[in-house]
Amino acid sequence: MTVLLDSSALAKLYLDEPEKAAVRDRIARAGAAAVASIAYPETRAALAAAQRQRRIDARQLAQARLALDQDWTIFDEIPVTARLCREAGMLAEVFALRGYDSVQLASYIHLVRDAEADEITLCSFDDELNRAASLWLRRFRRGH
Repeated sequence: MTVLLDSSALAKLYLDEPEKAAVRDRIARAGAAAVASIAYPETRAALAAAQRQRRIDARQLAQARLALDQDWTIFDEIPVTARLCREAGMLAEVFALRGYDSVQLASYIHLVRDAEADEITLCSFDDELNRAASLWLRRFRRGH
């Protein structure tokens, strides 16, 4: 099984937040974790924002960056291709998503289409992305 981590979930791994343990548990239960390429800059942005908001200090930011860079090598990375971007554009319209959220959804869909739907889960703390993924998955299952 594989869990796709969007940037909202990925950032929780590197910040002292209540959901950190839940994300780690999801990864452990799945056995494999995947990320869209765009999750890296989005996560780095979230970490930097946490420092600007004084939720973490400069030392903690440096530790979080190092941990992200080390962990990145173990994630299955989904590259953001022109084809994925075009699909994301359509998904943004259909599900009223922000641009990068639609890329996260397109990455999830890519994984689901390449595997059994029950083998892929999405870990996100974004309500709109979760709603869109759930709606898409229901439509996908009806079509198969």
